[in-house]
Amino acid sequence: MKPWTSGPRELLEHAVDHFGKGSAFDYRIAFISIDNSVELMLKTYLGLPKRIRNSDGPSRRKLSEASTSFPDLLDLLDEFGNDKLEGIELGDIEWYHRIRNTLYHDGNGVTVDKEKVDSYLQISVILFNSLFDEAFTTDNRLEPASVVGEIVLRSSDLEHKLNLLYKEHFPEEGGGRVPIYKAAQELYGKGVLSKEVVEQINESRIIRNEAV
Repeated sequence: MKPWTSGPRELLEHAVDHFGKGSAFDYRIAFISIDNSVELMLKTYLGLPKRIRNSDGPSRRKLSEASTSFPDLLDLLDEFGNDKLEGIELGDIEWYHRIRNTLYHDGNGVTVDKEKVDSYLQISVILFNSLFDEAFTTDNRLEPASVVGEIVLRSSDLEHKLNLLYKEHFPEEGGGRVPIYKAAQELYGKGVLSKEVVEQINESRIIRNEAV
């Protein structure tokens, strides 16, 4: 286990533990812990030395200025870690963060449903694994506990496989992340995917976005 991942990992473990208990209170605590972990992931990854991250990162001043604004941290990740975002929509994370703020600041009587917690948990685990090239594992159950969580996981896997296929057929474009719709269209244009498969992929993305 890499030492710089211990903080985000502990927060995720705390979230998984509470999520498994299943009460409204535990869902609320789990959701807040997930969001805290995601925020710490962003700050940790963006602050890693270049020799560890193997890519350029923001200046210390830029990171410091963004550290007080969650949306600004997402913007920095989009700029300096876009290739790490397979299967992840930053807009989803920002939306979930707003829910977290409501729970945290107006928590008395405010609840969050199981599907939202499960969805954010699956997204956060995907992000953790991708940012740190290290699998998040826990003694507690981590498989999707809802249809929405399952959709998030399957969508991420689909995007990952499409990107591998894209890089295989378009090696000249480098190894950066390609949006799923672009990968599908380009692969269709090259005759790798059929029109029917592309339509199914596009439909699956609509379903995923509506569910999340």
